[in-house]
Amino acid sequence: MNYFHNFTHQVSRIFGIEHFSYVTQAVTAIFLLASGLIAFFFAYTFATIFTNKLEARIRSKQHKKFTQWLITHIVDPESPPPKVPAFHRTYLRDAILDLVFVTKGAELVLLKELYQRYGFWEKDLRELTSLIWHVRLAALVRLDQWKLCLGMKHLHRLLRDRNPAIRQITFKNLSLTRRASEAWDLIHALVDLEINHSTRHEIISRLLKNHRSLVLECFEKKKCVPLWPVILKVLGDNRVIEAVPLIITLANQTESRESREIALWALGKIGDPRALFLLKSALRSEAPNEKLAALHSLIMINAGEFALTVDALRADPDPLVRKWVDHYLKVAL
Repeated sequence: MNYFHNFTHQVSRIFGIEHFSYVTQAVTAIFLLASGLIAFFFAYTFATIFTNKLEARIRSKQHKKFTQWLITHIVDPESPPPKVPAFHRTYLRDAILDLVFVTKGAELVLLKELYQRYGFWEKDLRELTSLIWHVRLAALVRLDQWKLCLGMKHLHRLLRDRNPAIRQITFKNLSLTRRASEAWDLIHALVDLEINHSTRHEIISRLLKNHRSLVLECFEKKKCVPLWPVILKVLGDNRVIEAVPLIITLANQTESRESREIALWALGKIGDPRALFLLKSALRSEAPNEKLAALHSLIMINAGEFALTVDALRADPDPLVRKWVDHYLKVAL
């Protein structure tokens, strides 16, 4: 107390306060207030940690309970469903979504019926229009776990969502569509909206499985020109041999060096001998990248054709071309 008394006395002298008892009272009040705030902070922190651990324990217990019942119900659909209070429905929903990854066929249909019976499907669809972005994202992720295309009816607004993660999941979900009209709408959206290259590649690859002729028709649509490089790469990766005539025509007619270079690369990936004439003529191109793409594809299709032109290529004025020719001579031949 003597220290505290001396401290308050010094404070009163500094500020010219004659009756330092007021200072004592003020400092005491501040000290008590600070002590109370610190005590409240520690109590709140402890209560939060305790509540979170208790909630996690309850969630784990309920999740296990509902998962066990779901497994029993899948084996025996006649088993009575558990009573699910409103505050426990979240645990049931999480248990159903966890089992979606390990079930298929009739079992998956049964899980979907349960998801709809308890109103989870409708709730998720309503939350897609929420003004809060993380609510929209969570609902979209839950619906996407079913690997079913939700269609433009529910997702057309999300294609232009401000959040890039929401746009990316929406595009991927719509790429599962089996409707040609929705596939065209999706391709047009890919042209108009900003989306990263890897996502575009994945979407076109998915569309190729269900709408191969539609993807090939993109070479005849002027609006699809910005997508040509991605489509060409997808066709090469998937070795779509019926696309070879279209790719050869595009490589001969396009003014885009990027599209021509990727077209030459794709022809090598597909490995069709019909492309040999184009590839040999491309070795005389003025663009070094086109020469390298043609060189790589020519070796992939027919190394013998490369051997016939090796002397001219080793004398190429571009040092990068000469370097790669030497590399291929060591590795490929």
